[in-house]
Amino acid sequence: MSEIEISSPFRLPDRAAPRLTARRQSASRPVSIAARSERQGATVNNSHEFVDYYKKLGVAPSSSFRELESAWHLLAKKFHPDNPLTADFESFSEIIEAYHVLRDPGRRDAYDRQHFPDTRKPPIDTHTDLFGLVDNKTAIADAEMKDRILLTLYKRRREMASDPGILQWLLQETLACPEEQFEFHIWYLKSKGFIEIMESSALAITIQGVDEVISTSRAEQTRTFLLASNEGPAD
Repeated sequence: MSEIEISSPFRLPDRAAPRLTARRQSASRPVSIAARSERQGATVNNSHEFVDYYKKLGVAPSSSFRELESAWHLLAKKFHPDNPLTADFESFSEIIEAYHVLRDPGRRDAYDRQHFPDTRKPPIDTHTDLFGLVDNKTAIADAEMKDRILLTLYKRRREMASDPGILQWLLQETLACPEEQFEFHIWYLKSKGFIEIMESSALAITIQGVDEVISTSRAEQTRTFLLASNEGPAD
C-alpha cells in the first residue's frame, strides 16, 4: 500500500506566508502614544463640534507661550499613561491635540480668529503709512535676532546631537527677546524650514537651518576679509 502524504491543514501556501509575516510584523510594531493621539486628534478636528483648547489646558486665551507650555508639561505628566496614580489616556490625548494647535503661532491665530476674535489685536488701519511702522533699524534687528536663534540652535545640535532641542520659553529668555517678536521669528524660521518643533515641543535646527548658518558665516567672513583688504596696511 502506497503511503499518502497528508499536508497539515494549518500550513499556509508559500505565497501566503510572506503576506502573513508582513502583517504580523506590522502588528507587532509599537505605536507611540503621540502618534495614536495625533490620529485621534485628526478625527476630532474633522468634526464640527467646538473644542475649547484653552480650557483643556487650563489657561486663558490671552496666555503667553510660556504659560501655555508650563500648563502642558504639568498636565502631560499628570495624565501620562505611565503614571500609575493619575493615568488617563483620553485626557492625555485631548491635551496633546490642544497643545499641538496652540503651540504653533499660525494655527493658534487661525483658531483664535474663528473662536476667540475678541482676544485678537485689532487690524492695522489701512490708511496708516505702513512703511512708517517698520524702519531699517527694525529690519536689521530682526535679521540679527534670526541669526542669533539659528546660531544658538546650531550650537546645541552640534554639541548635543542626541538631544538637539531647546524649549521655546528658555530660548526666548536666553536671548532676551520679547514674546511677540519671538513668535514672529519662530514663525519665519519654521516657515522657511530652518527650524522644527520636536515632539517634546522643543525647537531644533534642521539641515536647511545648518546650511543657512554656514552660508551666512561664510558671507560674513568674506565681507570682513574684503573690508580688511580695502583698508590696506596701517601707516
